[in-house]
Amino acid sequence: MLTDWRSSKEVRCVGRHVCAVREWRRHPYGRGVRVFVSEEGFFLLYHAKTGFVYRGRCVPFVRCGSDAQRLEVSEAVWEDRAMKKKTSKSGAAARLHASPDLLKGHYPNLAEFMTAGVYDDGERREAPTVTIWAAGGQWKCILKDRGEQLVMWLSAERLLELLKMAEDMCLEEDGPWRVDDQSVNHGKRKKGLG
Repeated sequence: MLTDWRSSKEVRCVGRHVCAVREWRRHPYGRGVRVFVSEEGFFLLYHAKTGFVYRGRCVPFVRCGSDAQRLEVSEAVWEDRAMKKKTSKSGAAARLHASPDLLKGHYPNLAEFMTAGVYDDGERREAPTVTIWAAGGQWKCILKDRGEQLVMWLSAERLLELLKMAEDMCLEEDGPWRVDDQSVNHGKRKKGLG
């Protein structure tokens, strides 16, 4: 057990085995983590500012000696925090930007264009945009592939006709794509000097 930790509070736990558990209060992991240590292992409790515990973990010690055991605690805390990383490339959430649901049944190409979160080679894909509006008796649409820095402008008299055009052209390499001159500035125009 880590006996040389500076500040601790002893808690008795009763179960199959009676053991002494100490809370390590002055640890370097921040306020959202509580660390409890016993002779056999350690417990990590992650909590919100309100005190709500949203995750707990019990890990047996593998190493001997207080320095080695401190290192085990540090590795476990940093491993847990790495698992919470939001920009992870693995998992279903990274593969799709959104659920294609009903769009996939009627417009499968458009659904793939909008929701695919990775390219065929596994590289992360920036989310595209589709903007539809009506003006001057026409339905108009902009398909913007932000990762490729390309834009396609379409217009039609009827909305379903416009959606059919977008469906047919969104995945075509030789479609009416143009280089998006505002993609360098992420769609923001620069203000003039005067």
